[in-house]
Amino acid sequence: MKNARRIIDVLTLTFLGIAAYLFARGIDFILPQSASDEYALTLATTLLPLISGSLASIFGILIAVYMLSSQITGRRPYSRLVRTFYDLSDLYYFSLFFVSLLFPVYTHASWVHIASARQYYLLDVSLILYTTCILSLASLMLKHLSIFDPRLVAERALRIFNVRNVLEYGLVLVERNNYDNEIGYRLKTWGHRHNLSDPLGAFHDILMEAIEARERVTFHLYLSVLIEKLAYLNGVRFQRKFGLATGPKRYQALHDFLLKLPVVGGAGPIEHKIQVTIHALHYVVRRAHKMTKEWGLDNHRQIFIINIADLILALARNKDNAVLIEICLNALLRICMDYREIPIYGSYEPLKDVFGLAYALKKAGLIREANICLQVLAFLDINTPYISQNKNVITEDILSSLPSELVDYFVDHKNKLIGKKLEEVFENNVWRLV
Repeated sequence: MKNARRIIDVLTLTFLGIAAYLFARGIDFILPQSASDEYALTLATTLLPLISGSLASIFGILIAVYMLSSQITGRRPYSRLVRTFYDLSDLYYFSLFFVSLLFPVYTHASWVHIASARQYYLLDVSLILYTTCILSLASLMLKHLSIFDPRLVAERALRIFNVRNVLEYGLVLVERNNYDNEIGYRLKTWGHRHNLSDPLGAFHDILMEAIEARERVTFHLYLSVLIEKLAYLNGVRFQRKFGLATGPKRYQALHDFLLKLPVVGGAGPIEHKIQVTIHALHYVVRRAHKMTKEWGLDNHRQIFIINIADLILALARNKDNAVLIEICLNALLRICMDYREIPIYGSYEPLKDVFGLAYALKKAGLIREANICLQVLAFLDINTPYISQNKNVITEDILSSLPSELVDYFVDHKNKLIGKKLEEVFENNVWRLV
């Protein structure tokens, strides 16, 4: 649907360019040079009222559609989704309709002067503007139909989740040590002042609607869209690898080709990527923490793990993202710790696949991050029932598929971490006290 809108918008701009060219050069196509004034008058009195009447009717219906969609998107009082659903493109479309409506009216009213000067090209301009409005109407209809598609609604709500807005909000403080060039980061917890326009505010509104309605599938979809947007902002393409439901394999070759293409419009410097990643994952961690009381289902923990693991795998394509991978692993650890009192559900445990993620990190040359991944698993094995105490996980089979050095590291740290607290082991975890 987004691609269809882009194509229509390009056609709209093309027709506007043609109209401007005809108006500037005074070229007409509808009436031949040999046409009589009587024929031109008949055509004008037939065509111009038809265009004006049609556009006036469409304009009125369009206003009604906007009023209806604003009620749908703004179900909550002062819903922040309304501000992301409508943007400057709506003003452009309304201006186009307004100008296209006035132009044939003034042309009709000034026909005596137009006929005396034989400026019949104004009929061509009126007709092209009318065609442009019909095209833009199709784009507007596609936009409003997206209200009924949960994925498109989530993508629309995340339009304001971008690097500039995250930096302006200022939730995360990132500092680089000039002595050893290491980067430090932490949440601003001293009552920082920001512009009160949360980049995830609109997304939070629709997510809470799904939670309050107990729409589990919709909630999981919204979460996946957020993680996909986070991957995009970090300059990597998101691909689903973890979980049981992998989806259809249609166009797999095309999908694999697109994954190799660079992402345009990423976060840029690593400091910006850290701020964007922590901003999004802080929301995910806090929401997961609150959901243990609001809607305590182990299904949610599994979806959190699957999405974060997919994000880590995408980030691993670039070694410069090492610090981002550590942040993701810390978020995964915090979420699992918060859910440890909730009974395990189902026959699939996503943490067993995280062992394979550690191996993938090692093969990508991210040795330190692979070790951190194993530390997280060892700590969770000690403090949660998800691995050794889970009947659906056979630890021996998992470890037998890993290289011996990874197995030794996991076993060694599992013995060392017994009796230790999270904040003692993972000092860089910004969520150790959430």
